Amino acid sequence: MRGFLCLMYHNVVPDGAAFPDLSPSVTSYFVDASAFAQQMERLGRTASSLRFSDIETFFRDPSPNRLPSGAHPPVHVTFDDGWLGSVDLAGEILEQHGLSATLFVTTGLIDQPRFLGRGMLKCLPPETFRIGSHGHSHRFLSLLSTDAIRQELQQSKAMLEDIVGYEIAALSVPGGAADERVVRIAQECGYRYVFTSRVGDNTLRTGPFDIGRLAVKRSTSMAQFERWLAGNILAERIRARLLRAIGRVLGQDYYGKIRRRLLRECPHQQEMTDLYRAAQKSSNEETHGCELEPATGELQCVGG
Repeated sequence: MRGFLCLMYHNVVPDGAAFPDLSPSVTSYFVDASAFAQQMERLGRTASSLRFSDIETFFRDPSPNRLPSGAHPPVHVTFDDGWLGSVDLAGEILEQHGLSATLFVTTGLIDQPRFLGRGMLKCLPPETFRIGSHGHSHRFLSLLSTDAIRQELQQSKAMLEDIVGYEIAALSVPGGAADERVVRIAQECGYRYVFTSRVGDNTLRTGPFDIGRLAVKRSTSMAQFERWLAGNILAERIRARLLRAIGRVLGQDYYGKIRRRLLRECPHQQEMTDLYRAAQKSSNEETHGCELEPATGELQCVGG
């Protein structure tokens, strides 16, 4: 069965830019602008690019020939988090090659330094960007209580719909931490498409609630990228299975500690949830002292 591939980007940055205050677990997903331009040129020349509306049609329309024909699988581009560079640098490059992307926004980071603001989100060209949710705080949803998951997904969806003025139908799960409970709650909250970190192609069999993606990182070579465009992702599938097996054996906490050590992460460097906590602290007066409850992951507010 013919399917499509999704590319998962996070941020596009000026060539050689350094971010010493950010964890390597964050910056390893930053792609230099020149590399991104080369990748998009190759994508536009080699494969058919899908818009989000094409994915909607693919899963909704039972007729044959839902996807463009060709030697290579069609490809959809996505960005996670809502970094400023995913628009002010990547946007122009996408437009140059007639491409579009789905931009999954972490709403708790809107208007924060290095991230998109409400004004930019309102004015994004619809032919280039479609907006989706990436949760509110970037916490791993599968580790939260049921109520906290629902709060994350409802709050993010409502906030984005208020900003952009159209339905937010798609969710990208932070960290790929999706399980049956997360998917069920996402459906109950009105999401019709769930993008994950599953490494693989996407068909009617895999369905709209497990749309897998290939993570494009700073270390992704052009040869590797071209191999993906040709549909050859076997090596990435094997690697993903091995990492999942190691995580199950070691446990996620211990696996995370080993990963941070291998990445040479320093104590002062911030991860995504640290950036959210800093944003929450700076807006504490506006939220009347709202804080995350460690035991449940829920947002607790005191005062009027």
